[in-house]
Amino acid sequence: MIFILIFLLWFTGFLAHEIVQPRTRKLIAPSPLPITTLRYVRFLLPGAALLLSLHTDWQTGVMIWLGLGACAGIVCALSLALWRQNAAQPDRPAPSEAK
Repeated sequence: MIFILIFLLWFTGFLAHEIVQPRTRKLIAPSPLPITTLRYVRFLLPGAALLLSLHTDWQTGVMIWLGLGACAGIVCALSLALWRQNAAQPDRPAPSEAK
């Protein structure tokens, strides 16, 4: 369960980082949170994940933190790329309607 929570903290931190970027702010729907709050969130969530991963052994915890951070970064990048690709494509008719 701790692994999932650490992964979600990292993933949410990466999403907050993406929302704060000015070049992609127009692609993602406006957040109800102010930008300054999101700037703090993108630093605090990985820090909270580090504290959570250090719960047992610090050497293993740091490796878990780094590994899950890398996995969350890859998953976040792939999901944002798929989201942008789907948003850029025009609506296609369903296969049954095309005939």
